[in-house]
Amino acid sequence: MNSVDQDRDSKQLPVLALALIGGVLIFCLGSILLHQETGNLLRDRKGEEGILLASLAAGTVMLTAAAGLYKSKITDLLSGPGTISEKLAVYRRILVMHLALCELVAILSVVGFLLYGNHVFFMMAGLALVEMIRKFPSGSRIKELTDSANF
Repeated sequence: MNSVDQDRDSKQLPVLALALIGGVLIFCLGSILLHQETGNLLRDRKGEEGILLASLAAGTVMLTAAAGLYKSKITDLLSGPGTISEKLAVYRRILVMHLALCELVAILSVVGFLLYGNHVFFMMAGLALVEMIRKFPSGSRIKELTDSANF
């Protein structure tokens, strides 16, 4: 992979992350607008507390797993051998996996909000967005990755 391809790939990673973050934000805003127009999708709020607690617990487990998995994979990637192109490809896979787990948490929590109308469900969506933003592929993260490559 030449430097033009590496530069292109390193610029595509933030676009990918922004697209996923933007998708979560749009889904959240769309669900709020839909809720204002139609109300709760479930009129019977029976079992809401159990669903809310299960959602919060599952979301916490998934976000913790996503953060831990990201950290361990990035540590391995930075300390391991590989060319710039190999490391960028592995980083892309790690980033997509992390963002997808965070997005899953956000989508499930928004679905809970749509069903019951309880804004507490958005807490997990907010935490998922924070985690996505914390791991945003900034220029300094990508530079650290390319600096660790073997030529």
